[in-house]
Amino acid sequence: MNQPTKPTNKVEFPKWNIIFEEGKVFSNCIGNYTVSAIHGDTMNVVYENGKIQILQIEGQAKVIHNQQVRELKAMKMQELNLQGKSHAFTLGYFCKS
Repeated sequence: MNQPTKPTNKVEFPKWNIIFEEGKVFSNCIGNYTVSAIHGDTMNVVYENGKIQILQIEGQAKVIHNQQVRELKAMKMQELNLQGKSHAFTLGYFCKS
């Protein structure tokens, strides 16, 4: 007999330094959402517009990790531009032009 997965209140992804917890706010391409419940490898979320959805936790961890990588690259580019240097980032490679 299958029983529902007992809710937990947090899931950690140490390699990416991401912790999903009930009540915390995250974002994806749809918008900002609040984690309302965590059940095994899925989580119930509520978007700012009231939409409720069940998301795969690992997939959302990858989305957040990719957002963090893009933000770090943008900050590094801004820093280099302020220093008057011209560099480019492509597919994880750092190229000096």
